[in-house]
Amino acid sequence: MNKLNKLIINKKDFIFFLIVYLYSRFIIISGFIFAEKYLKKSIILGSRYVVKGYPFARFDSIFYHSIAKNGYGITYDGNIPVHTIVFFPLYPLLTRLFSIIFFTNIYLSMTIISNISGFLAALFFYKYVRCLTKNMEEGAEIANFALILFLMAPISIYLNAAYARPILILFGIISFYMLTKEKVYIAGLFSGLASALNPIGISVVIGFTAFVLMKFFKKRGSTSIFDVVRLLLLILLSISGLLIFILYQWIFFKNPFGFIIFQNSANMLGNSSFISAIINGLTLKPIFMPNRTIFHFRLNEVFFGLFLFILIAAFYKKLLSTHILYFLSSLILIDYFFHIAKINYYSASDRILYLGFPIFFAISLLIQKSRHKDVYLIFSVILFSIMLFYFAAWFYKGYWID
Repeated sequence: MNKLNKLIINKKDFIFFLIVYLYSRFIIISGFIFAEKYLKKSIILGSRYVVKGYPFARFDSIFYHSIAKNGYGITYDGNIPVHTIVFFPLYPLLTRLFSIIFFTNIYLSMTIISNISGFLAALFFYKYVRCLTKNMEEGAEIANFALILFLMAPISIYLNAAYARPILILFGIISFYMLTKEKVYIAGLFSGLASALNPIGISVVIGFTAFVLMKFFKKRGSTSIFDVVRLLLLILLSISGLLIFILYQWIFFKNPFGFIIFQNSANMLGNSSFISAIINGLTLKPIFMPNRTIFHFRLNEVFFGLFLFILIAAFYKKLLSTHILYFLSSLILIDYFFHIAKINYYSASDRILYLGFPIFFAISLLIQKSRHKDVYLIFSVILFSIMLFYFAAWFYKGYWID
């Protein structure tokens, strides 16, 4: 237990963490059970995005499964051909290795890896916030509330989904946690791994790079060639996963940026150009598009607006470190302009921005200063419990949940 205390958190904190984690996952499982008994399958999406027997395997899971089983190539979304090069390689690679070592099928391997990663992501988030608040008078209370927000948010269902998302969040948290310990090489390694999981992993790289650049320019005394080389190596390490993926595409597909080209043509821009998407993004057109149906359970605009509001407050009140603000700013910009600035609708913002885990810490800091913090806590738990149950039920039945 002493080793556990040193590596993760003490026994008391771990018990609190476990209670919150199990309660939040109980809500999700309850939503699945309710959906199985009372909800119909998605009329629009049908069964092609639902993997029978694996409730956390939905939507993009089928593409990761295809990569892990057959490698990169063409698969089909209904009748639409999709080049799987748009999905980054580390998650399907780990899935394939896990299935070989433990003699499991790929969907089971995906589920196990994602759920372990999601559990560890929540645990390291708690440890990270406890580290940030250790010198604060009410640090424990702030960290506890931040954990509740992180785990009870409706989008926390993606901590368990058979996507690259859980392991991406885990590696992002570990990278920034290691920066608090001044272990920059380990932080750079996990940043590099994050960049091999998803395009938004580049936001972790930006946050890491901001940290090492500020340290470099704040260093007193003369700067040697060794210092410059060390800085460049750290930056290269932090983006190494993406660079290796680009090299792979160059060698095997003769196109180093195939993941961008195919993503643009498939689902980022529809029939529009990249410039048109940026213009639509700047004019906020996607947010105000009228095509909403009962089959699109939108949390995007709410979460995006909340994220932006807290980010502005964090800048103004200096709640977060500078490199964290760079990380969050780059994340929301990448999210908006390079993924959701579509002609047709505003999509997927919530699960992308969930990577911005420090936002929950910032919210906790703001609420801690309120005289009604207990009311906010109770209200958040009740509201988020209902929403998490609701989202889990529709996710289980194959509805598009964002």
